[in-house]
Amino acid sequence: YRKHEKGSMKSGWATMEEIPILRPSPKEFHDPLIYIESVRAQVEKYGMCRVIPP
Repeated sequence: YRKHEKGSMKSGWATMEEIPILRPSPKEFHDPLIYIESVRAQVEKYGMCRVIPP
């Protein structure tokens, strides 16, 4: 166990980013699996996203 100096380590909450929230059109969401594959590259770095279906 090693103590960290005060302020030397950022809190996990401080480094978190909000996840993307996607609102596809009915046309885009006609086939949900194809839609998810189409946005995968955009959201992959976040590890998750929220999709609000039409």
